[in-house]
Amino acid sequence: MATSSATLADPVPPAGRTRAPRWPLAVFRAVAGVHMLLILAQAAFAGRFLSGDAGALALHERNGTEVLTVVALVQVVAAVLLWRPGRGSALPVAVSVGLFVAEVLQIGYGFSDRLAIHVPLGVAILGTAVALLIGTHAPSPSPGQRGAGVRGTGLAVAVAGFLAAGLAGGVLLDRGPGLEPVALAMALAGGALALGLRRLLAARARRPSQG
Repeated sequence: MATSSATLADPVPPAGRTRAPRWPLAVFRAVAGVHMLLILAQAAFAGRFLSGDAGALALHERNGTEVLTVVALVQVVAAVLLWRPGRGSALPVAVSVGLFVAEVLQIGYGFSDRLAIHVPLGVAILGTAVALLIGTHAPSPSPGQRGAGVRGTGLAVAVAGFLAAGLAGGVLLDRGPGLEPVALAMALAGGALALGLRRLLAARARRPSQG
């Protein structure tokens, strides 16, 4: 039985139309890969600063304010090109816009020294970027199956649930001590809900279409 190598972002041509161009997917994958590596570099610079390298803080600031936000905006443009004219999924557009907004907020939290939000938000940004990049490569069910293209969406839902819960916990911690148990409970509950949603989406994707 033939299998499909379609991915979350793969352009699937409608019946009677020519196949969508492949270059928007290649461009998006390249930009998303560079974006993810720059986010990882941010974590590395922060780690060096916490280890006593004072100069790493300047690298962390410049990479965040002068490089990352520009690349994040370029990724939004690449995602739009992947959607139209690439005829791919609109999910990369939504996630890329979310990442851009989150990185702008991250800069503000960093300069205001609100580390209880800045740190978990940084983890959320990195995890989301990795999930998006994986989603553009991970195989999806064939277009003839119910829920085609949903595996990448399930992955994004799972990661987003984990990270949103962690961010909410960070906001609670930022409001004052004594809320650690509540923050931990929110993170665990969000993670459990995300895994449940991912399993549900995966189950629906394996189910053949009716009619």
